[in-house]
Amino acid sequence: MAKILYINPTSRIGGAERSLLQILSALNKKKYYPVVLLPSPGPLAEEISKLKIKIIYMPKYLIEAHSILELPVALVWLHFIIKTHNISLIHSNSKFCCRLPILYSAFFNAKAILHWRDFSLWSDEKRYTNKYQKNLHFLAVSKEIKSFLVDNSVNLSKISISYDGADESFYEVPLPAKKDKLTIAITGRIDNWKGHEFLIEAIGKLKDLPVELLIFGEFHKVNDPDYLIKLKAQIDSLGISDRVKFTGFQKDTAEALSQVNIVCVPSIFEPFGMVAVEAMAAGRPVIASNTGGLKDIIEDGVTGYLIEPKNANAIAQKIRLLHSDPALRSALGAAGQKRARELFGIREQVKKIEEIYNEIVGNTTHQ
Repeated sequence: MAKILYINPTSRIGGAERSLLQILSALNKKKYYPVVLLPSPGPLAEEISKLKIKIIYMPKYLIEAHSILELPVALVWLHFIIKTHNISLIHSNSKFCCRLPILYSAFFNAKAILHWRDFSLWSDEKRYTNKYQKNLHFLAVSKEIKSFLVDNSVNLSKISISYDGADESFYEVPLPAKKDKLTIAITGRIDNWKGHEFLIEAIGKLKDLPVELLIFGEFHKVNDPDYLIKLKAQIDSLGISDRVKFTGFQKDTAEALSQVNIVCVPSIFEPFGMVAVEAMAAGRPVIASNTGGLKDIIEDGVTGYLIEPKNANAIAQKIRLLHSDPALRSALGAAGQKRARELFGIREQVKKIEEIYNEIVGNTTHQ
């Protein structure tokens, strides 16, 4: 049985963490024994514990080690963990904790997988990935992420595409009861590249229609600490405070979608877009930006609509169209659910990941 060490840089739950939970849930435990390295207890640790999977903690500053002072300490700590638990393979779930597994793979001749979910590669990361590719394999979450890695000198043979998927609970979400208002939702974290302001602007253009907007998600203030304040000011200035509701973090996204008719993903850029897959799995038409992984997910005019980023007029136009045609909403939702099941099934994706595991550690597993 091969022991896999999964490393994640946060104990909060976002798209990458939901993907990790799905991998851990569907993993063939007869072949692979998972161990998870986290920076602290939190919502993610709680969910992993429910799966009866071992968790090890390491300080966040060491998991994300940047400096020449932090890295040696982190490498020694990681080496102790790997030897103590007889780890066969490292699987880094985020590029934000990639330095440690990259350097460990080079200095200790170990195998590591880097799950690449972002259009980001800092100068030292690029230097490390270019210099120490021998023992690395990259999982790109979309075609554009794959191209991004190739453009940054990662060998094509070292990259596989691994789409995230929606778990079965999303396929069972009922449609909302008929009501006077059409409910539009944006799900996932509130961050300044997720395009909330353009969806809010679009709602402001639809005052003649009975529509409401639910903003699901937790505010992330790293990129813009004032972003939430700006969104609330925008809502007030447009006079639509009675039409927009911030719900906060939703532990059960599938249940939250039971209130929703349409999902919007108006991101300025998007490495993948797991929320779009989840919405399609729930049978909801999706209006999404024509960028990144969303182009892999949405079939324009068939499962939803792709519009240019930052285009509030286009969002409003598509909402107006879907509001006027319930049969179209139903047809797009059904086609989206079918596409989600065929292309983004969790078991199929985990099976592909397991095949990569087997190629890497098949001859070096430990009992």
